[in-house]
Amino acid sequence: MLHLTFSNSIEAADGERRIISGKIAPYNEVGYTSAGPVVFERGSIAIADAAKIKLLMQHDSTKPVGRAMNFSDSTDGIYGTFKISGSTRGQDALVLAQ
Repeated sequence: MLHLTFSNSIEAADGERRIISGKIAPYNEVGYTSAGPVVFERGSIAIADAAKIKLLMQHDSTKPVGRAMNFSDSTDGIYGTFKISGSTRGQDALVLAQ
């Protein structure tokens, strides 16, 4: 499994609606993966079905905290909005995001 890390911050966290939003992949910036550095150009990422994408805690596939609602493409990167589960891990993710 490939892990991708950028130094982005969460842009919005709505605890009542259980939604977290922010930039998930910036364009033309170096990100670090488990296979080495990577740079994405605009148009290089295609997301077929947002509903199939899980939000994971610490890249651990056994610890999902929510699901993607939608993604949008901007000139500076891809932004995502995630619905956070009602689980204890989901609540922890909301607290950390806020």
